[in-house]
Amino acid sequence: MKYLVIILTFILLVFVFESKGQSADITFIHYSDTSEIGLDREIGFPIINTENNIIDSILNKNIRRDILFDTLTTPIDCILSNMVFGASSF
Repeated sequence: MKYLVIILTFILLVFVFESKGQSADITFIHYSDTSEIGLDREIGFPIINTENNIIDSILNKNIRRDILFDTLTTPIDCILSNMVFGASSF
């Protein structure tokens, strides 16, 4: 019984110190423009990088679709440009 506790404790410690979680980096695409009246307009759009291309693709497509209401057919630069222009067009 004494050895069983030592072995189970050792296995638990090995598992705890060797396990790793998922890491992710978030970068931003920045688009800036100056309006006709001289105001600086800027927007940043997040890009997720988890070092797994399949997961990255799913997450980034869902973020783009949910935030921008985009059908994924228009280039991101055009969408960001339209958002910045529309924000100060009134």
